[in-house]
Amino acid sequence: MPRTPDPDEDDLDTIPPPQPVFYAEQALLGALLLEPQRRDDVSGLGPDAFSTAAHSALFAAIRSLPAPDPVQHAMNTCRTVGGRGGAPAGAARRVAMWARTIW
Repeated sequence: MPRTPDPDEDDLDTIPPPQPVFYAEQALLGALLLEPQRRDDVSGLGPDAFSTAAHSALFAAIRSLPAPDPVQHAMNTCRTVGGRGGAPAGAARRVAMWARTIW
């Protein structure tokens, strides 16, 4: 028998808005997806520095992929998410999956 939800259960007004750092993390992750060769610029940052599990997992997946050639990547940004270029098995799929969950 299906459960009847409490009328107040899905009240979006009770959910606090994300902290400003959430949007900064999204901006960083988006920039790294667009220019993955720049990931060495954030070498002091680790997955544990992110505020959500999704951001942490996406950052870890981005770091696990080899950086593409910048010229090739500029012509075809799908290379990073497409699984070519010697990435570990499943890494490109993880990046694509986590990217969809945070945007």
